[in-house]
Amino acid sequence: MSKKIEIMLSAFLFSMIAHVSGCTDKDTHNSKLQLFPIASITVDSASTIVSLYAEDSLQVGFNRLYIGMKTTDDGHEVDNAQVELIPMMDMTDMGMMHSSPFEEPSGYENGYFQGAVVFTMPSYDMGHWTVRVNFLNHHNHMQGSAVFNLIIKNSSDVKALTIGADKYIMTLIDHKEPHVGLNDFEIGLYKKQTTMSFPPVTNAMVNIAPTMPSMGHGSSNNVNPVHTSMGRYHGKVNFTMTGDWQVDVNATINDTTLLSTHYDLTVE
Repeated sequence: MSKKIEIMLSAFLFSMIAHVSGCTDKDTHNSKLQLFPIASITVDSASTIVSLYAEDSLQVGFNRLYIGMKTTDDGHEVDNAQVELIPMMDMTDMGMMHSSPFEEPSGYENGYFQGAVVFTMPSYDMGHWTVRVNFLNHHNHMQGSAVFNLIIKNSSDVKALTIGADKYIMTLIDHKEPHVGLNDFEIGLYKKQTTMSFPPVTNAMVNIAPTMPSMGHGSSNNVNPVHTSMGRYHGKVNFTMTGDWQVDVNATINDTTLLSTHYDLTVE
């Protein structure tokens, strides 16, 4: 475990006594942003209720997470707090733990502190994901920690790629329901430094090339993704007809090939 993680965990160790009250109806959504409720945890030592939401059920890939907080004494909605995320996979069958790429919440908006986690593998019988939410509630000047147990479904969004001794994580972002015509195409790119550290790659040159293998053609008017922030690269892909498409993705740094992979997408 890295020194940074050890410091954060020890700093919040005293406040880990919490009562978990999971949301019982997974088909209901929070009314503010129509979010999917994960669970709520009452952190007695900090007099704060921490609630975790997502845009849908969690899966391998890029997941936006929304944290809502209220004080337990008066139900006051906490809009001023310092919030940190720590995702962790505990692979008990292999006797190891690892983290994954993530984005810290940057501020409060629309009732939530919003961050993101790239889950790199699905949950399984002996492999369990958690997200620890460390916080300092500026309303009551108390700090605490809430640990959420998560179920992560499998998907093909994440590519783990190795070039020499270097390891990288690439993930699709916001690619649901591609349609005929010009579509947003966004990826996240991260370098694996250790099992606990996945800094974003911000200086890659990314090229995309969509093809339709069954028809033997590609498409024109595509826009290669460029870096926007925190390892995210945004571009446009043009699908000219319905069916199964393959989008080749090549990323280079300093004119040296870094990553080469592809994503299979179905256009309705």
